[in-house]
Amino acid sequence: MSVQSRIPSFLRKTLAAVALAGVAQAPAHAGLVLTVKSLTTDELWLQISGTFDADTIGESKGYLAVKNKWSSNVGVHTEMFAFAPAVTLNTITIGGSAVTTAVQDALATWTDNIFFINPQGSERSILAGTAVGGEIRLSGAGAFNPANLSLELVSGLNRPIGRDDWARLEAVAEASSGQLPEPGALALVSMALLSGFVSARRRQR
Repeated sequence: MSVQSRIPSFLRKTLAAVALAGVAQAPAHAGLVLTVKSLTTDELWLQISGTFDADTIGESKGYLAVKNKWSSNVGVHTEMFAFAPAVTLNTITIGGSAVTTAVQDALATWTDNIFFINPQGSERSILAGTAVGGEIRLSGAGAFNPANLSLELVSGLNRPIGRDDWARLEAVAEASSGQLPEPGALALVSMALLSGFVSARRRQR
């Protein structure tokens, strides 16, 4: 009897759902990749790679940023940091040139975020085909809440009165190999294993 055939069908279905839950939703634009290399309460380490597949839009087209839960909270402040952490590594480039980088912790709708500015100018579009690469690492004891972070790469800062926010989703964060599943996926795994244990105990009785 195979190992798979010994797993109850409901448990197989639950584990399949967990696997699907670990797959990031498809971003609006697939040219760039945002990878989480490390995420703890004290450190956030990100990598950005790829090329823009379209010119950036928005009122301030030259801004590229990492924001928490942007696609489900446009125009709403979403907490990313308990306080502004220190930048301990920054090799991010746009079009091969180093960029101006800022980490902001505030209550405005377009913060908290980490943003990078087009070397050609903050109001100029970053053109399709422009490469982005490098890593940024932030550190601060207790600055991050991993369970609350769902990071996205966005571009083009808009500034309408009372609704400052970003213009477009570029990528959804992906965990690098070795990263733990998201908390929701871990909860599903725990429930599945507990259900399987209870089921096995009942059959033994």
